[in-house]
Amino acid sequence: MPRRRGGYLWMESTTTYLFAPDGTFDGAVFSSRDITERKKAEEAVRESEESYNSLFNHSLDCIYLHDFAGNFIDANDAALALLGYTRDEIKTISFQSLLSEDQLPMAMDMAHEIIATGIQKEKKEYRLRTKDGGIKHIEALGSMVYRGGKPFAIQGIARDITERKSSEEALRKSEALHRLVTDMMSDVVWTADTDFNVTYMSPSVEKVIGYTVEERMSHGISDIVKPETLARLMKIFKDEMAREESGGADPDRTVTVEFEHVRKDGSTVMMENTIKAIRDDAGRIIGFHGVSRDISRRNMVLGALREAEEKFNAAFHKSPVGLSILSLPGGVYLDVNDEFLKLSGLKREEVVGHTAPDLDVLADEEERERILKMMTEHGAVRDFAITMKTKSGSRRTVIWSGEIIRFGGRDHILASAYDVTEHRDALEALKQSEEKFRALFDQSSAGVFMYDRDLVVLDCNQQFADIIQAPRERVIGLNLNLLKEKGIITGIREALEGKPAYYEGPYLSTLTGSVPWISSTVSPLRGAGGEVVGGIGVVIDLTELRIAEEALREREESFKAVFEQSTVGIVLYSPELRVTDCNKRFADMLGSSRKRMINYDITQLRDKNIIPYLREALAGKAAYYEGPYRATTSDAALWVSSSISPIRGADGTVKGGLLVIVDLTERREAEIALRERDEIFRAVFEQSSVGIILYSSDLRVLDCNKNFADMIESTREKIIGLDLTRLREKAVIPTIQEAIIEGKMSYYEGPYHATTSDAYRWVSFSASPLRDDDGEVRNGLLVVIDITERWKAEKALRESEERYRYLFDNANDFVFTIDLEGRFTSFNRAALEKTGYAPEEAVNLTMNDILAPEFRDLARSMLRKKLEDGDPTVYAVEIVTRNGRRIALEINSQVMVLDGRPVGIQGIGRDITERRQMEEQIRNSLREKETLLREVHHRVKNNFQVILSLLNLQSANIEDPGMKKYFIDAQNRIRSMALVHELLYQSVDISRLDISRYITTIVNELHASFHHAVPSCEPRVEVGRIELTIDQAIPCGLIINELLTNALKYAFPPGWEGKPEILISMSEREGMIELVVGDNGVGLPESFDISSTQTLGLSLTPMLAKQLLGTFQIGRSRGTLFTVRFPKK
Repeated sequence: MPRRRGGYLWMESTTTYLFAPDGTFDGAVFSSRDITERKKAEEAVRESEESYNSLFNHSLDCIYLHDFAGNFIDANDAALALLGYTRDEIKTISFQSLLSEDQLPMAMDMAHEIIATGIQKEKKEYRLRTKDGGIKHIEALGSMVYRGGKPFAIQGIARDITERKSSEEALRKSEALHRLVTDMMSDVVWTADTDFNVTYMSPSVEKVIGYTVEERMSHGISDIVKPETLARLMKIFKDEMAREESGGADPDRTVTVEFEHVRKDGSTVMMENTIKAIRDDAGRIIGFHGVSRDISRRNMVLGALREAEEKFNAAFHKSPVGLSILSLPGGVYLDVNDEFLKLSGLKREEVVGHTAPDLDVLADEEERERILKMMTEHGAVRDFAITMKTKSGSRRTVIWSGEIIRFGGRDHILASAYDVTEHRDALEALKQSEEKFRALFDQSSAGVFMYDRDLVVLDCNQQFADIIQAPRERVIGLNLNLLKEKGIITGIREALEGKPAYYEGPYLSTLTGSVPWISSTVSPLRGAGGEVVGGIGVVIDLTELRIAEEALREREESFKAVFEQSTVGIVLYSPELRVTDCNKRFADMLGSSRKRMINYDITQLRDKNIIPYLREALAGKAAYYEGPYRATTSDAALWVSSSISPIRGADGTVKGGLLVIVDLTERREAEIALRERDEIFRAVFEQSSVGIILYSSDLRVLDCNKNFADMIESTREKIIGLDLTRLREKAVIPTIQEAIIEGKMSYYEGPYHATTSDAYRWVSFSASPLRDDDGEVRNGLLVVIDITERWKAEKALRESEERYRYLFDNANDFVFTIDLEGRFTSFNRAALEKTGYAPEEAVNLTMNDILAPEFRDLARSMLRKKLEDGDPTVYAVEIVTRNGRRIALEINSQVMVLDGRPVGIQGIGRDITERRQMEEQIRNSLREKETLLREVHHRVKNNFQVILSLLNLQSANIEDPGMKKYFIDAQNRIRSMALVHELLYQSVDISRLDISRYITTIVNELHASFHHAVPSCEPRVEVGRIELTIDQAIPCGLIINELLTNALKYAFPPGWEGKPEILISMSEREGMIELVVGDNGVGLPESFDISSTQTLGLSLTPMLAKQLLGTFQIGRSRGTLFTVRFPKK
């Protein structure tokens, strides 16, 4: 209904039809009342609920409601997706059931704080168990929700910080491992510019050449090398630069050169230096990266190894006691000395490769069984008398001793046989002599020294003198109080107190200054009466073992560092904001390559706003960023979560930055596609009719309509005649009286508790006087409007506004509304804090006032799109804060509709600036780690080459064909393992290996080695494009090495007829790899059992297949066919 002065009213009308006594229609009575205020309240509630629902449903944060016992009432889609529950399932569990016991006290404290004050003052972090048993980290803030003016539930707003926590933990581990690799390496890692001015130097430089990092970086190269060495280095540099200028340089070329470095104290140390050029995006050399290793100890060890081998050969083969080495299990003779051959009457070729039963050298087989049992139980047998048969059939009585020793990773028996046949009458003397011999022999591989109570060395063996690199005559008579290693002196003195002592560590020789790594056991030496008269020490040289263990530990730590970061992108950048390294995962994320990313100038990023955060990390502060990121070196557009941290040197100064980045693109797309949910609340207000009462001047009810009776849940009969002065609701009486007494209209609005029933309503009373013809007030008319629903609506509006305002003000993201002209109508607290505007300033802003110029057209097009189709839109923009700083936001917005017409836009914006910065930082970090891992592969390959060289050197002195065969087999096995590291070092992808090239190389090398055995056979290789990890490639290479060697040596013996064929194939199908090595030769004997074979190669193959988690089968239908199947990683 239109108003007189314009506008419209909402009216509720009741029509009563009037009929004459004869039943004819006589007219109608219309009763109308104004319900405009109720309608406005209902509309305000609806708008408020829609705003709340919009924010509830589309919030990127998790929002949930639970009662005061912690039982969930509801949760939005973000919370359900986080926990893995459906809406029905979440209502069956409690918040406490998701927490671990250690978190329950904190959760209870927060609940009590909210109940007491209505709001939680500080955000708290929780670990929640998801439906599938996983763990999610959240950051939550809670508040009280009211209904009917009373506390109803606790509402929580939480942000999923799992990725941030994972990134923080991964970053912490990465930092620790990276620092451990670079700072604790015995090698010196360095970088330099093209003038060879050092730009980075690892802390290990002080240990190697005596200079601190700062001292070394302040010196030029001419300060640390001799002039003749400098001239040689300059020539190498000029040759390399000439190669570079000619265009024939390999960008991945590495130069290795050995030369002497001058230490700080003036002495020199021989170093192996591996140098590689650092290039910019254009391929130009901008510096050098190098690793310098002290090889003086390695050279010393190699010399010591040769000398030790010569000494062992002399001691073993020239011993007056029959010595032999047997394999375990099996008891096959691997080597014997001349005295053993003399004792048995056999030739060396008759013994080596056979067992004692084969040779029939024991007269009593039961003696052999007893010996094996004692060896198994005690690990050694001492002075066991046996009868030995010679080749001529004579019998000799020998004293047999043996113990289990370990070398080459396997157990062996070292046995001695002393012929006592000619000396039975002097058995007791022989036993004493044997004990002395055995004591010396048992310690033949260790150094032994004896000293008196004055700590003066009485005697020592030659091995002890060799270990400390001093002549034996200088050691005897040495006062041990003069030793420089105090830990050894302590143990020596403890032995004089009757207590044995042990020491392991470096030993600085008092006589020569050498520093071997030793293991020392010192025991008291007692006289005939049991008193301690001195001490005896046993020393083992662990130097070579220590070096090997250190190298192994470095390889394991490097591999672990790369493995743990394999699922996230990592970038390292320099203080000059240049990318120093990134891992392959980061390059894959962006569809780019590591080569393109390394040395990239970060200031040229497409997204400039990340640069301040990168600089913040360089200032020593960590930063976090989540949001869209568009790569500069490719067209990749991602949604990422990233953390940026400073990288500090040993002195605590910032040396660069680390960016760890996680690709959240799929998760973000899922969030954008959130389904709309049904409204949580629905309108519950219903229309009511107007009540009318006619009352007399003495305030008694004369009449009332049915609507009033229905309104107060009573009957007309009970109400008529009621004395209104006795109404239960006393506040109404003055209004009723005023109309009669003063003759004017009177009003009342408020609660009404009925007198004739228990009904309780909120009502609006209007009392009017009814006058007679003389103008005298005779009666009164009371119009009663039930406004209970309106009162409830107004109350619900206040509560809804409070809930909406809490979410609006406490959301972590930007929340705003704008009208259709692009003017802001509201900003939440987070938006005001980030942009720097005051509330009164914000409401005067337009979109163009805060949008970066290049994003204004995008925002306008998104506005038009929303108005055309009404669908929510998600897009990324950059805004400019009040102080000029740029912030990247991801905007999720939708149209606000009133009466079916769009009236504005509500939006939620998430700050994605830090995440973009972290993406770049992670790329930089991963590049550096990949360089380090590639260097590790190169070092491992070089170490294998050293071992091969040692084996070649050793095998050259071996005349025994059987023993020489073992050395050749060992060389082939080591070569197959070294080849993996060589190919990985040369490969672009250092985590996986092209197995085709690897297998082809192994086959070609083995065929070249055994070509003389089967000259007419060309092994056929059929391998597809398959990539394996290093832990799969090495076992595969060893399997091929063993099986192909076996085929080339034994499959085609002399006299075999036919065309020899050997096949090596590898294929992939349904996630399984099948490796086949077969030949058409003579095949294996029917009685062949691989589990009991004495051949090392074939016995290794099933174990290697088991290491691959695969199966091993042997086919014999035509020649021999070996098949290994294992799952691909």
